[in-house]
Amino acid sequence: MYWEKVGVDTSVENAYTFNTYKPWRNWEIKTPVMVSFSMGKLLIVEDDQNYIKIYKEKFKGNEETRTTDNGLFGLKIAEYWQPDLMILDVKLKGEFTGIDVIKLMRKLENTKNIPVMMVTIADLLEEKARKLGVNEFFYKLGSGIDQIEATAFRYLS
Repeated sequence: MYWEKVGVDTSVENAYTFNTYKPWRNWEIKTPVMVSFSMGKLLIVEDDQNYIKIYKEKFKGNEETRTTDNGLFGLKIAEYWQPDLMILDVKLKGEFTGIDVIKLMRKLENTKNIPVMMVTIADLLEEKARKLGVNEFFYKLGSGIDQIEATAFRYLS
């Protein structure tokens, strides 16, 4: 089919439907197509599964989004995958907190220039996080997800 020939993923259930008209046959084919976009590589390092679901919903069309709930894994992914933006929580699974991750990122040559948005419930850390090199800081309880999304899109576009 045409959509497969141009490289569009038609295997996804519940995908959007595009109508293609064949004038030489005078009939219509409905082809399911996964509508996706790629703004940039987004890495989400978050331990709360509810927030991961929210982020995945907000950035579901972005083909290049990866998530982890572990600080060390987040650091390694950032080092080798080189995302265009990292959304980072402070409290994480494993030995590394978000503060540890940002400290190490700013010391490593491969990660020192990756923009980081810290999103956390810990309201006393903003000054410390900014001194360590966090580009944006949001409180989970005070910032709306739309504000976080808009700021992320600024970095990814």
